[in-house]
Amino acid sequence: MKQTKNIEVVPYNPDWPKMFEVEASRIKNALGNNFIAIHHIGSTSIPGLSAKPKIDIIAVVKDGIKSIPSLEKAGFDYKGEWNIPFKYGFTKRDAVKVNLHVYESGHPEIEGNLLFRDYLRKNSNVRDEYAALKQNLLTDSTSFEKKDNALFAGYTL
Repeated sequence: MKQTKNIEVVPYNPDWPKMFEVEASRIKNALGNNFIAIHHIGSTSIPGLSAKPKIDIIAVVKDGIKSIPSLEKAGFDYKGEWNIPFKYGFTKRDAVKVNLHVYESGHPEIEGNLLFRDYLRKNSNVRDEYAALKQNLLTDSTSFEKKDNALFAGYTL
């Protein structure tokens, strides 16, 4: 496990898909008839890839605004757009940490995230290069700068 200035990157955990399934069920139930689809994205969705131990999830909904109160009741904290227009960002920081990205159907970020995830899943050499890049970024001081109210903007970019 490597932890540097509050960015923690750990080896792949085979329990991450199970954690996703539990959270996905909670999210689906909270959204009710507003729910369309749910996807495990981010590094925790890619077998063999080290990651920040937070489950990234995309929920596709009919109405983004209507998702806010129902997801807040389910224990998610609404955080705004996270610099992506028409995105509804939520976090949950319980035993399982979740970053929830809510989009209305057709938002281009959905497809982009799924294509990136699927490419890394199918190309282990690229996955390993990406893992090395992440480790290198942990040694770069610009990774820890705060920009536009985003923590670790350099690392994320």
